[in-house]
Amino acid sequence: MEINFLKWINTNWHGSNFLNHAFKYISYLGDFITIWGVLALVLLCFKKTRKQGLCLGMCLAGIAVFGYALKYIIDRARPFEKADELAVFIKSINMDLPDSASFPSGHTITSFASAMILTLCFGKKGAWSFILAGLIAFSRLFLCVHYPTDIIGGIILGIGGAIAFYFLFNFVWKKIEDKINKKRANKERKD
Repeated sequence: MEINFLKWINTNWHGSNFLNHAFKYISYLGDFITIWGVLALVLLCFKKTRKQGLCLGMCLAGIAVFGYALKYIIDRARPFEKADELAVFIKSINMDLPDSASFPSGHTITSFASAMILTLCFGKKGAWSFILAGLIAFSRLFLCVHYPTDIIGGIILGIGGAIAFYFLFNFVWKKIEDKINKKRANKERKD
């Protein structure tokens, strides 16, 4: 059923050269956590957002490793391996055929984890990132390099993993701050 849906996308949505290339470039934003990694580095540069940048960067690293480990454990074939016409489309827009397994979508898991971390850290100001995460996830479906369940799984794992990581990160951060504050207080008493 999923392969038929992707064949339908290939037949009905791939007529516009502009759209084909637009979604290819949107997809590139999620390559190896590109946009999210750059954002984490930018946040790390400013004292006011350093904690959030560290949280985002560490979550990205952890969720990427987790996602790729799942890919190799599950080892689901890509859609274009089962339908040659999908491979023909991908090559027609000068895109390389991904050589990793299909489930979960790495672009989706890292994008939704990042969007969730940004929302937890910055509230409404961070929630905008779900738009970009959604576009990146949709691009993977549009380009026929993932099944719909790869995308859904990436969304669920990304959001769930980010929430768990956020609370763990803040728990550890608080413990570290408490130790630092305790050392400072002891030092001040001695002086």
